[in-house]
Amino acid sequence: MDVFNEHRSVAKNNSAQEDVKIRDFLESSLERLNRVDAVIGLSGGLDSSTCAYLLRRVLEKDKILALIMPERDSDPVNIEHARLVAKNLDLRIIETDLTEILEKIGIYKLVSTKEASNSAGLEKLIKISPN
Repeated sequence: MDVFNEHRSVAKNNSAQEDVKIRDFLESSLERLNRVDAVIGLSGGLDSSTCAYLLRRVLEKDKILALIMPERDSDPVNIEHARLVAKNLDLRIIETDLTEILEKIGIYKLVSTKEASNSAGLEKLIKISPN
C-alpha cells in the first residue's frame, strides 16, 4: 500500500469513528434535554450547514426546524446556501428577516454597512474584555 492510500485509509477510519462519536453526542444530548426534535439556525455557512447534516443523521426530517434569519448585512449567497441545505435535507423552514428588529434596537447605528462588510476592520472595532 503506498503512503497516499495508507493515509486515506486512516482518514476514512478516523472519520467513521468521529461520526459515531458525534451521533452518540447528539443522541445523548437530546435524551438528556428530554427532546425528540430540534431547532437549528442556518446561516448558509460551513458550521451551521455541517451541524444541520449531522443533526439530520440522528433525527427524522419532520423533527428538525431550520431557522433562516438574514439581516441587512447578510450576504445573499449565504441565504441561498441556507435554503439549499434545508431543501437538500428536506427540512421545514421559517425564514425571518431580522433587519427591522435590529434597526429598532439601534444595532445599525453602531456599525455601518461599510464597516460590516469589512471583516478585518470589524474585528478591530470589536473589543472583547477578558473574563
